[in-house]
Amino acid sequence: MHEFSVDPSATILVVRTVRFAAFALSGGLALVSAAAAREALPWVDDYSRAVVQARAKNVPIFVEAWAPW
Repeated sequence: MHEFSVDPSATILVVRTVRFAAFALSGGLALVSAAAAREALPWVDDYSRAVVQARAKNVPIFVEAWAPW
């Protein structure tokens, strides 16, 4: 069997690097989602027009439906 010894300072460096990368990634995602949240979605009352616009942009549509009962 081979014995491997790991330098504790190398382990600490790897953990710090991974932690920094995770925080940087999460901060970047927060900025992107905040920028996307500022964009207002247009309200379209005409279903046919909404379908045409969605197909042109290749995006799904959201249909809100409710009843008072």
